[in-house]
Amino acid sequence: MTASRLPRFDVITAFHVVEQLPDPRATLTHLAALLEKGGELIVEVPNSDDALLTLFECRPFARFTYWSQHLFLFNQRTLSDLARQAILKLRWLKQVQRYPLSNHLHWLSRGRPGGHNEWSFIDSPMLNDAYSAQLAALGRCDTLLAGIISEDEKAAKRDAPLGEIQA
Repeated sequence: MTASRLPRFDVITAFHVVEQLPDPRATLTHLAALLEKGGELIVEVPNSDDALLTLFECRPFARFTYWSQHLFLFNQRTLSDLARQAILKLRWLKQVQRYPLSNHLHWLSRGRPGGHNEWSFIDSPMLNDAYSAQLAALGRCDTLLAGIISEDEKAAKRDAPLGEIQA
């Protein structure tokens, strides 16, 4: 299929994929070439600034994380750098906490995952929302979710009349 005949998409998602590929920059470049004008890549990756790694310095979690299938780990800065290296632009980024406080406490106490199952009695929606919000404020959630656009779109958005762009 020639480049002009490749399908085009408004949105392309990559949830917990990019960090497992040998060349994430080339992958983002290739995916961006498949976007319609105004399209967006939605990328989700583990956060290398995860509280268990950086705040709590949990050695068992570090061994688990660094042993895993992740060839790359990203934080807010390095994910933005990756987009820039691929001639793309990070449009938005959100900290997401996928695992509740019970899982963190289990890692810290027992040195292994599974607290969200074994210790679920600790969890409540209010507690988990508050814990997630605090980790997000610190930049220490376990996951990053980002919207990435092409540099051409960045220029188009810059030149568009005020009020037409939602950043």
